[in-house]
Amino acid sequence: HADGLNFQWRDRDKFPALLAALDAGLNERGRDRAGFDLSLHPLWPEMAHDPVGMLQQWEAMGFTRAIIYAAPDFPLAGYEALARQIGS
Repeated sequence: HADGLNFQWRDRDKFPALLAALDAGLNERGRDRAGFDLSLHPLWPEMAHDPVGMLQQWEAMGFTRAIIYAAPDFPLAGYEALARQIGS
């Protein structure tokens, strides 16, 4: 059985249907999302305006982690600010 799924943030309009299908499939196997890794892959610009708020929003949606895609030129100041906010 699968222990996780990865979604792209750009597909967020499809999340209700995707998550319903996931829950139905897990339910058929006597499982739920407990212990299931539901990862999100946003682009840095998709979350840079409010990184902590976006992480909280995604957690509320059931995502267990975000793997941020970053491309050059790397906005190091933004990464450092996020690390300070979530590290406190």
